[in-house]
Amino acid sequence: MPDPTLLQQASAGSQTKAVSTDAALAEIHRDLMEKNVSQQAKAQNLPYVNLTLFPINPDVLHFVLPDDAKRGMLMPFYKVGKKIRIAVSLPEKKETKEIVEQIKAKGYECDLHLASEEGITKAQHLYETEMYKPAQEVKHTVEEGREYSEELKNLKQKYDELVLTAS
Repeated sequence: MPDPTLLQQASAGSQTKAVSTDAALAEIHRDLMEKNVSQQAKAQNLPYVNLTLFPINPDVLHFVLPDDAKRGMLMPFYKVGKKIRIAVSLPEKKETKEIVEQIKAKGYECDLHLASEEGITKAQHLYETEMYKPAQEVKHTVEEGREYSEELKNLKQKYDELVLTAS
């Protein structure tokens, strides 16, 4: 009768090989998919970006809301001055075009780069991290600033009225 410890070790070894084989196959699939998207980019005369390898500046996350990024299957990934690079999987998609036009309407130049859907989806997870703080917090601060400014105006007006009545 075989030693149960040896059977467990053999079983664990084959599971490890299966996992590493699955991981290797998944990596090969990703590489082939990225090469395919790279070829599509050349055919469409667009630059290509592999978002799984490109570091994304968290500051660019605020140019597109998370729901819009998902709806348009796009991801801003780099910004210099008034130029924003945006990864897209389907540049002709209606929603993609609408979102890009909204960014352009704010005075930014958009450079579209073709990227895989998988790369864009993985990059969109940044919206769920601490790197992304929703714009609502900023709006709240701006609103508080406006209220404070109004209070200062009211105080100055009351001060001026007191000075006039005292004169």
